Amino acid sequence: MPSYCTVDALAVNHLTKEVYVFEESEYAGIGWEVVAGESALWEEQEKYFLAKGYRYTTTPNTVDNIFFSVLLNIVGLLIIIWLKRIRFGTKYKMIFKRI
Repeated sequence: MPSYCTVDALAVNHLTKEVYVFEESEYAGIGWEVVAGESALWEEQEKYFLAKGYRYTTTPNTVDNIFFSVLLNIVGLLIIIWLKRIRFGTKYKMIFKRI
């Protein structure tokens, strides 16, 4: 159970079924929805989401990390394909110019 002494809001992520308590200056990430901004509502909302099977997390950027990892891999693959086309394309252009 987290301590509520320095937090501003309770947020849930319905994609990953996680609950996160964060400060106002902290970015929660993709898919997070603030459900309780007042400390009086935190306990009720906390009990509700924990009863539905949600769990606490310390890393709210799980979806962000997965998204950017996949994006980085796709961009890297496209760069490799592009470089191979340029490299092999110039070889074939030289052959066709001779003919």
